[in-house]
Amino acid sequence: MEKNKTLITFLVKVDEMLKLKSHALDYSAFFCKDIFRIGAFYYMFTYNRNGDVHTNTLREITKEEFYIRKTEMLSYRPQKHLQFWSDETNSYELRGYAHIDRKWQIRANDCLFITENNPLKTIHGQLIDNATERLEQSKEKELQRKKQYAKLCGTLSLKMGIAYENVIRIGPNRGKLTQFKESMQQALIKIQSMPLTQLRQCYNNLAGLNGRSGKEQAAKDLGIKYYNTDIKMLNLRELEEPMQKKLDNYIKNSVQ
Repeated sequence: MEKNKTLITFLVKVDEMLKLKSHALDYSAFFCKDIFRIGAFYYMFTYNRNGDVHTNTLREITKEEFYIRKTEMLSYRPQKHLQFWSDETNSYELRGYAHIDRKWQIRANDCLFITENNPLKTIHGQLIDNATERLEQSKEKELQRKKQYAKLCGTLSLKMGIAYENVIRIGPNRGKLTQFKESMQQALIKIQSMPLTQLRQCYNNLAGLNGRSGKEQAAKDLGIKYYNTDIKMLNLRELEEPMQKKLDNYIKNSVQ
């Protein structure tokens, strides 16, 4: 996750705010605009939803722009003091607030500030730093978890005589690994008694020449217990090699 795409949440006390909301009568679109003041600093938050497309912005504005927009928003009312009204396509709500706690959630790169020492820019920087620190901690924990998982799988691979990548895919579960190993041993026995036509078809499937479905069919024919693992990710060379060797012997004997 890139820093500027970090989702951050502002929870602040607002001295003054005017909120305009509107939505289509069929609720297919929604719009919200908040203009608000914190101390001597002014801001505007907008949110748009049209179908599945959502956009929002939070930016600092000047005092002059704040009062221009306030006048404009108040002028939308068909009658003074109205909080709710509708027209042929939309429903509207306009409300004023003072000295309240408000919360806005937005991506870091959708915020724009024009002065250095305003409160939201300070909070913005702190939230990004905190989110970045949590992300780094999460990455470190995930890295350690993967290292421990790989180490455990490596130990089981050596102890049980199973290819490391197969232990990784099936998981460090001794019961499942034991059944997988036993099914592979039984598959080797089946291979030795297979007639040529069946052996050739099974080998082509197991080697992936007939895609995933072919590989799955070969595993089913051989009775391999691989649980919910992706069959294409397993190392099955210990079956493929004796099958190839037996096919080579068939060819060699037929030539003689």
